Amino acid sequence: IVLQASNGTGSLLVTGMQLLDLAGVVLRDIPLNWNTSQPYPQLEHPGFETPQQLFYVRVRGRDSRNATFYRLTPTPVKPGQPSPPTVIDWLTNISGDLGGSVQLRCDYRSLVQPNVVWFRDGVPIATINRDDPRFLVLADG
Repeated sequence: IVLQASNGTGSLLVTGMQLLDLAGVVLRDIPLNWNTSQPYPQLEHPGFETPQQLFYVRVRGRDSRNATFYRLTPTPVKPGQPSPPTVIDWLTNISGDLGGSVQLRCDYRSLVQPNVVWFRDGVPIATINRDDPRFLVLADG
């Protein structure tokens, strides 16, 4: 299960998540301590299994004013694996002026952070020479 915050009002502290069956009975109660300003947590607890039937997700926590909040998915969730990342715009060969710089962007759609690797002459740029100031790889562009 991957959580993503989208309240638009600052960071939240998510203190727990429950998986509920269609009648509202708690199937799983998962304690959390996730500040939404941090990367999305991927829940991979030992022995944790997603229910095999349709279920709701209820998240609880505290907002920036320390008020308790609860959120419930509006429709049941269908169990299954998330789709793999989808590249929105494929990058083709790029050239630049000698001594100049080029910026490589990878626009994608995904529930999870993909691992993006750029290559130069068939060799991953990040492994060419990490101390070489000509190559700077940033996760956020």
